[in-house]
Amino acid sequence: MNMKNDVLEKKIAEIVSLCNKKIDKQFRHESTAGYGNDYDDGRIVGQAALSRKILTIINNNKRV
Repeated sequence: MNMKNDVLEKKIAEIVSLCNKKIDKQFRHESTAGYGNDYDDGRIVGQAALSRKILTIINNNKRV
């Protein structure tokens, strides 16, 4: 059972890393290029918003 927990923790760490990259991408996009291309801007903002929601779910479950 410990091995399953290790694998689960590794997967969660990968998800958190990916979410943080998407949030950082939005921050860099806002602070450098600004907005202008509605399609790309929408994708970047949407990915970051989804990432924040995923991180909230993970953080809420870790406290339980």
